[in-house]
Amino acid sequence: MSVAPRSAEDVKELFESLRDRINDFEARLDAFSNWLENTDDRVSELEDENDELRARLDALESRMNVLEDDSSSKEGKIQQIVAGAENNRTGDQSAVVMNAAKIVTVTGVSRRYAYDLIEDLPKQHHWILTRSEARERQFGSIEIDDGKQTKAIVIDFEALHSDPEAVNKFTTSSEGGGR
Repeated sequence: MSVAPRSAEDVKELFESLRDRINDFEARLDAFSNWLENTDDRVSELEDENDELRARLDALESRMNVLEDDSSSKEGKIQQIVAGAENNRTGDQSAVVMNAAKIVTVTGVSRRYAYDLIEDLPKQHHWILTRSEARERQFGSIEIDDGKQTKAIVIDFEALHSDPEAVNKFTTSSEGGGR
């Protein structure tokens, strides 16, 4: 408990002490206000950065969904098979044989689904041939033995490249660049 001042000098000292405390308090209050203002500014900046990152993440997720949907569709599988055949092509070879094992490797599908593709694709695309059809066309440098027990398809690159729709659909990557 404080004692009441006894003299004018004591009152003056008490007044000076209170004024110093008030000035100190005002300085601390100003510092706190500045800190709070800087913190609010930084929080706003972080919220803006967070919104930008969230938008970028959403865009990336959308792109990933498109790529996943594309590669899991039948057309995506055909694109992978054509890319695999192109990778196995030597020089200006006009056709490449893709058996079930190669199709499994380039697409990641099951062996059973690879056999289904071998059965279905020649019926759907004129540039995907059975071994017998390919042998009849005589591709020269490629060995196409329709008597082999392994099922396979033959990608006819000349026929593929003569079909603009097929070229755009199956030989151009989804990012816009060619293979």
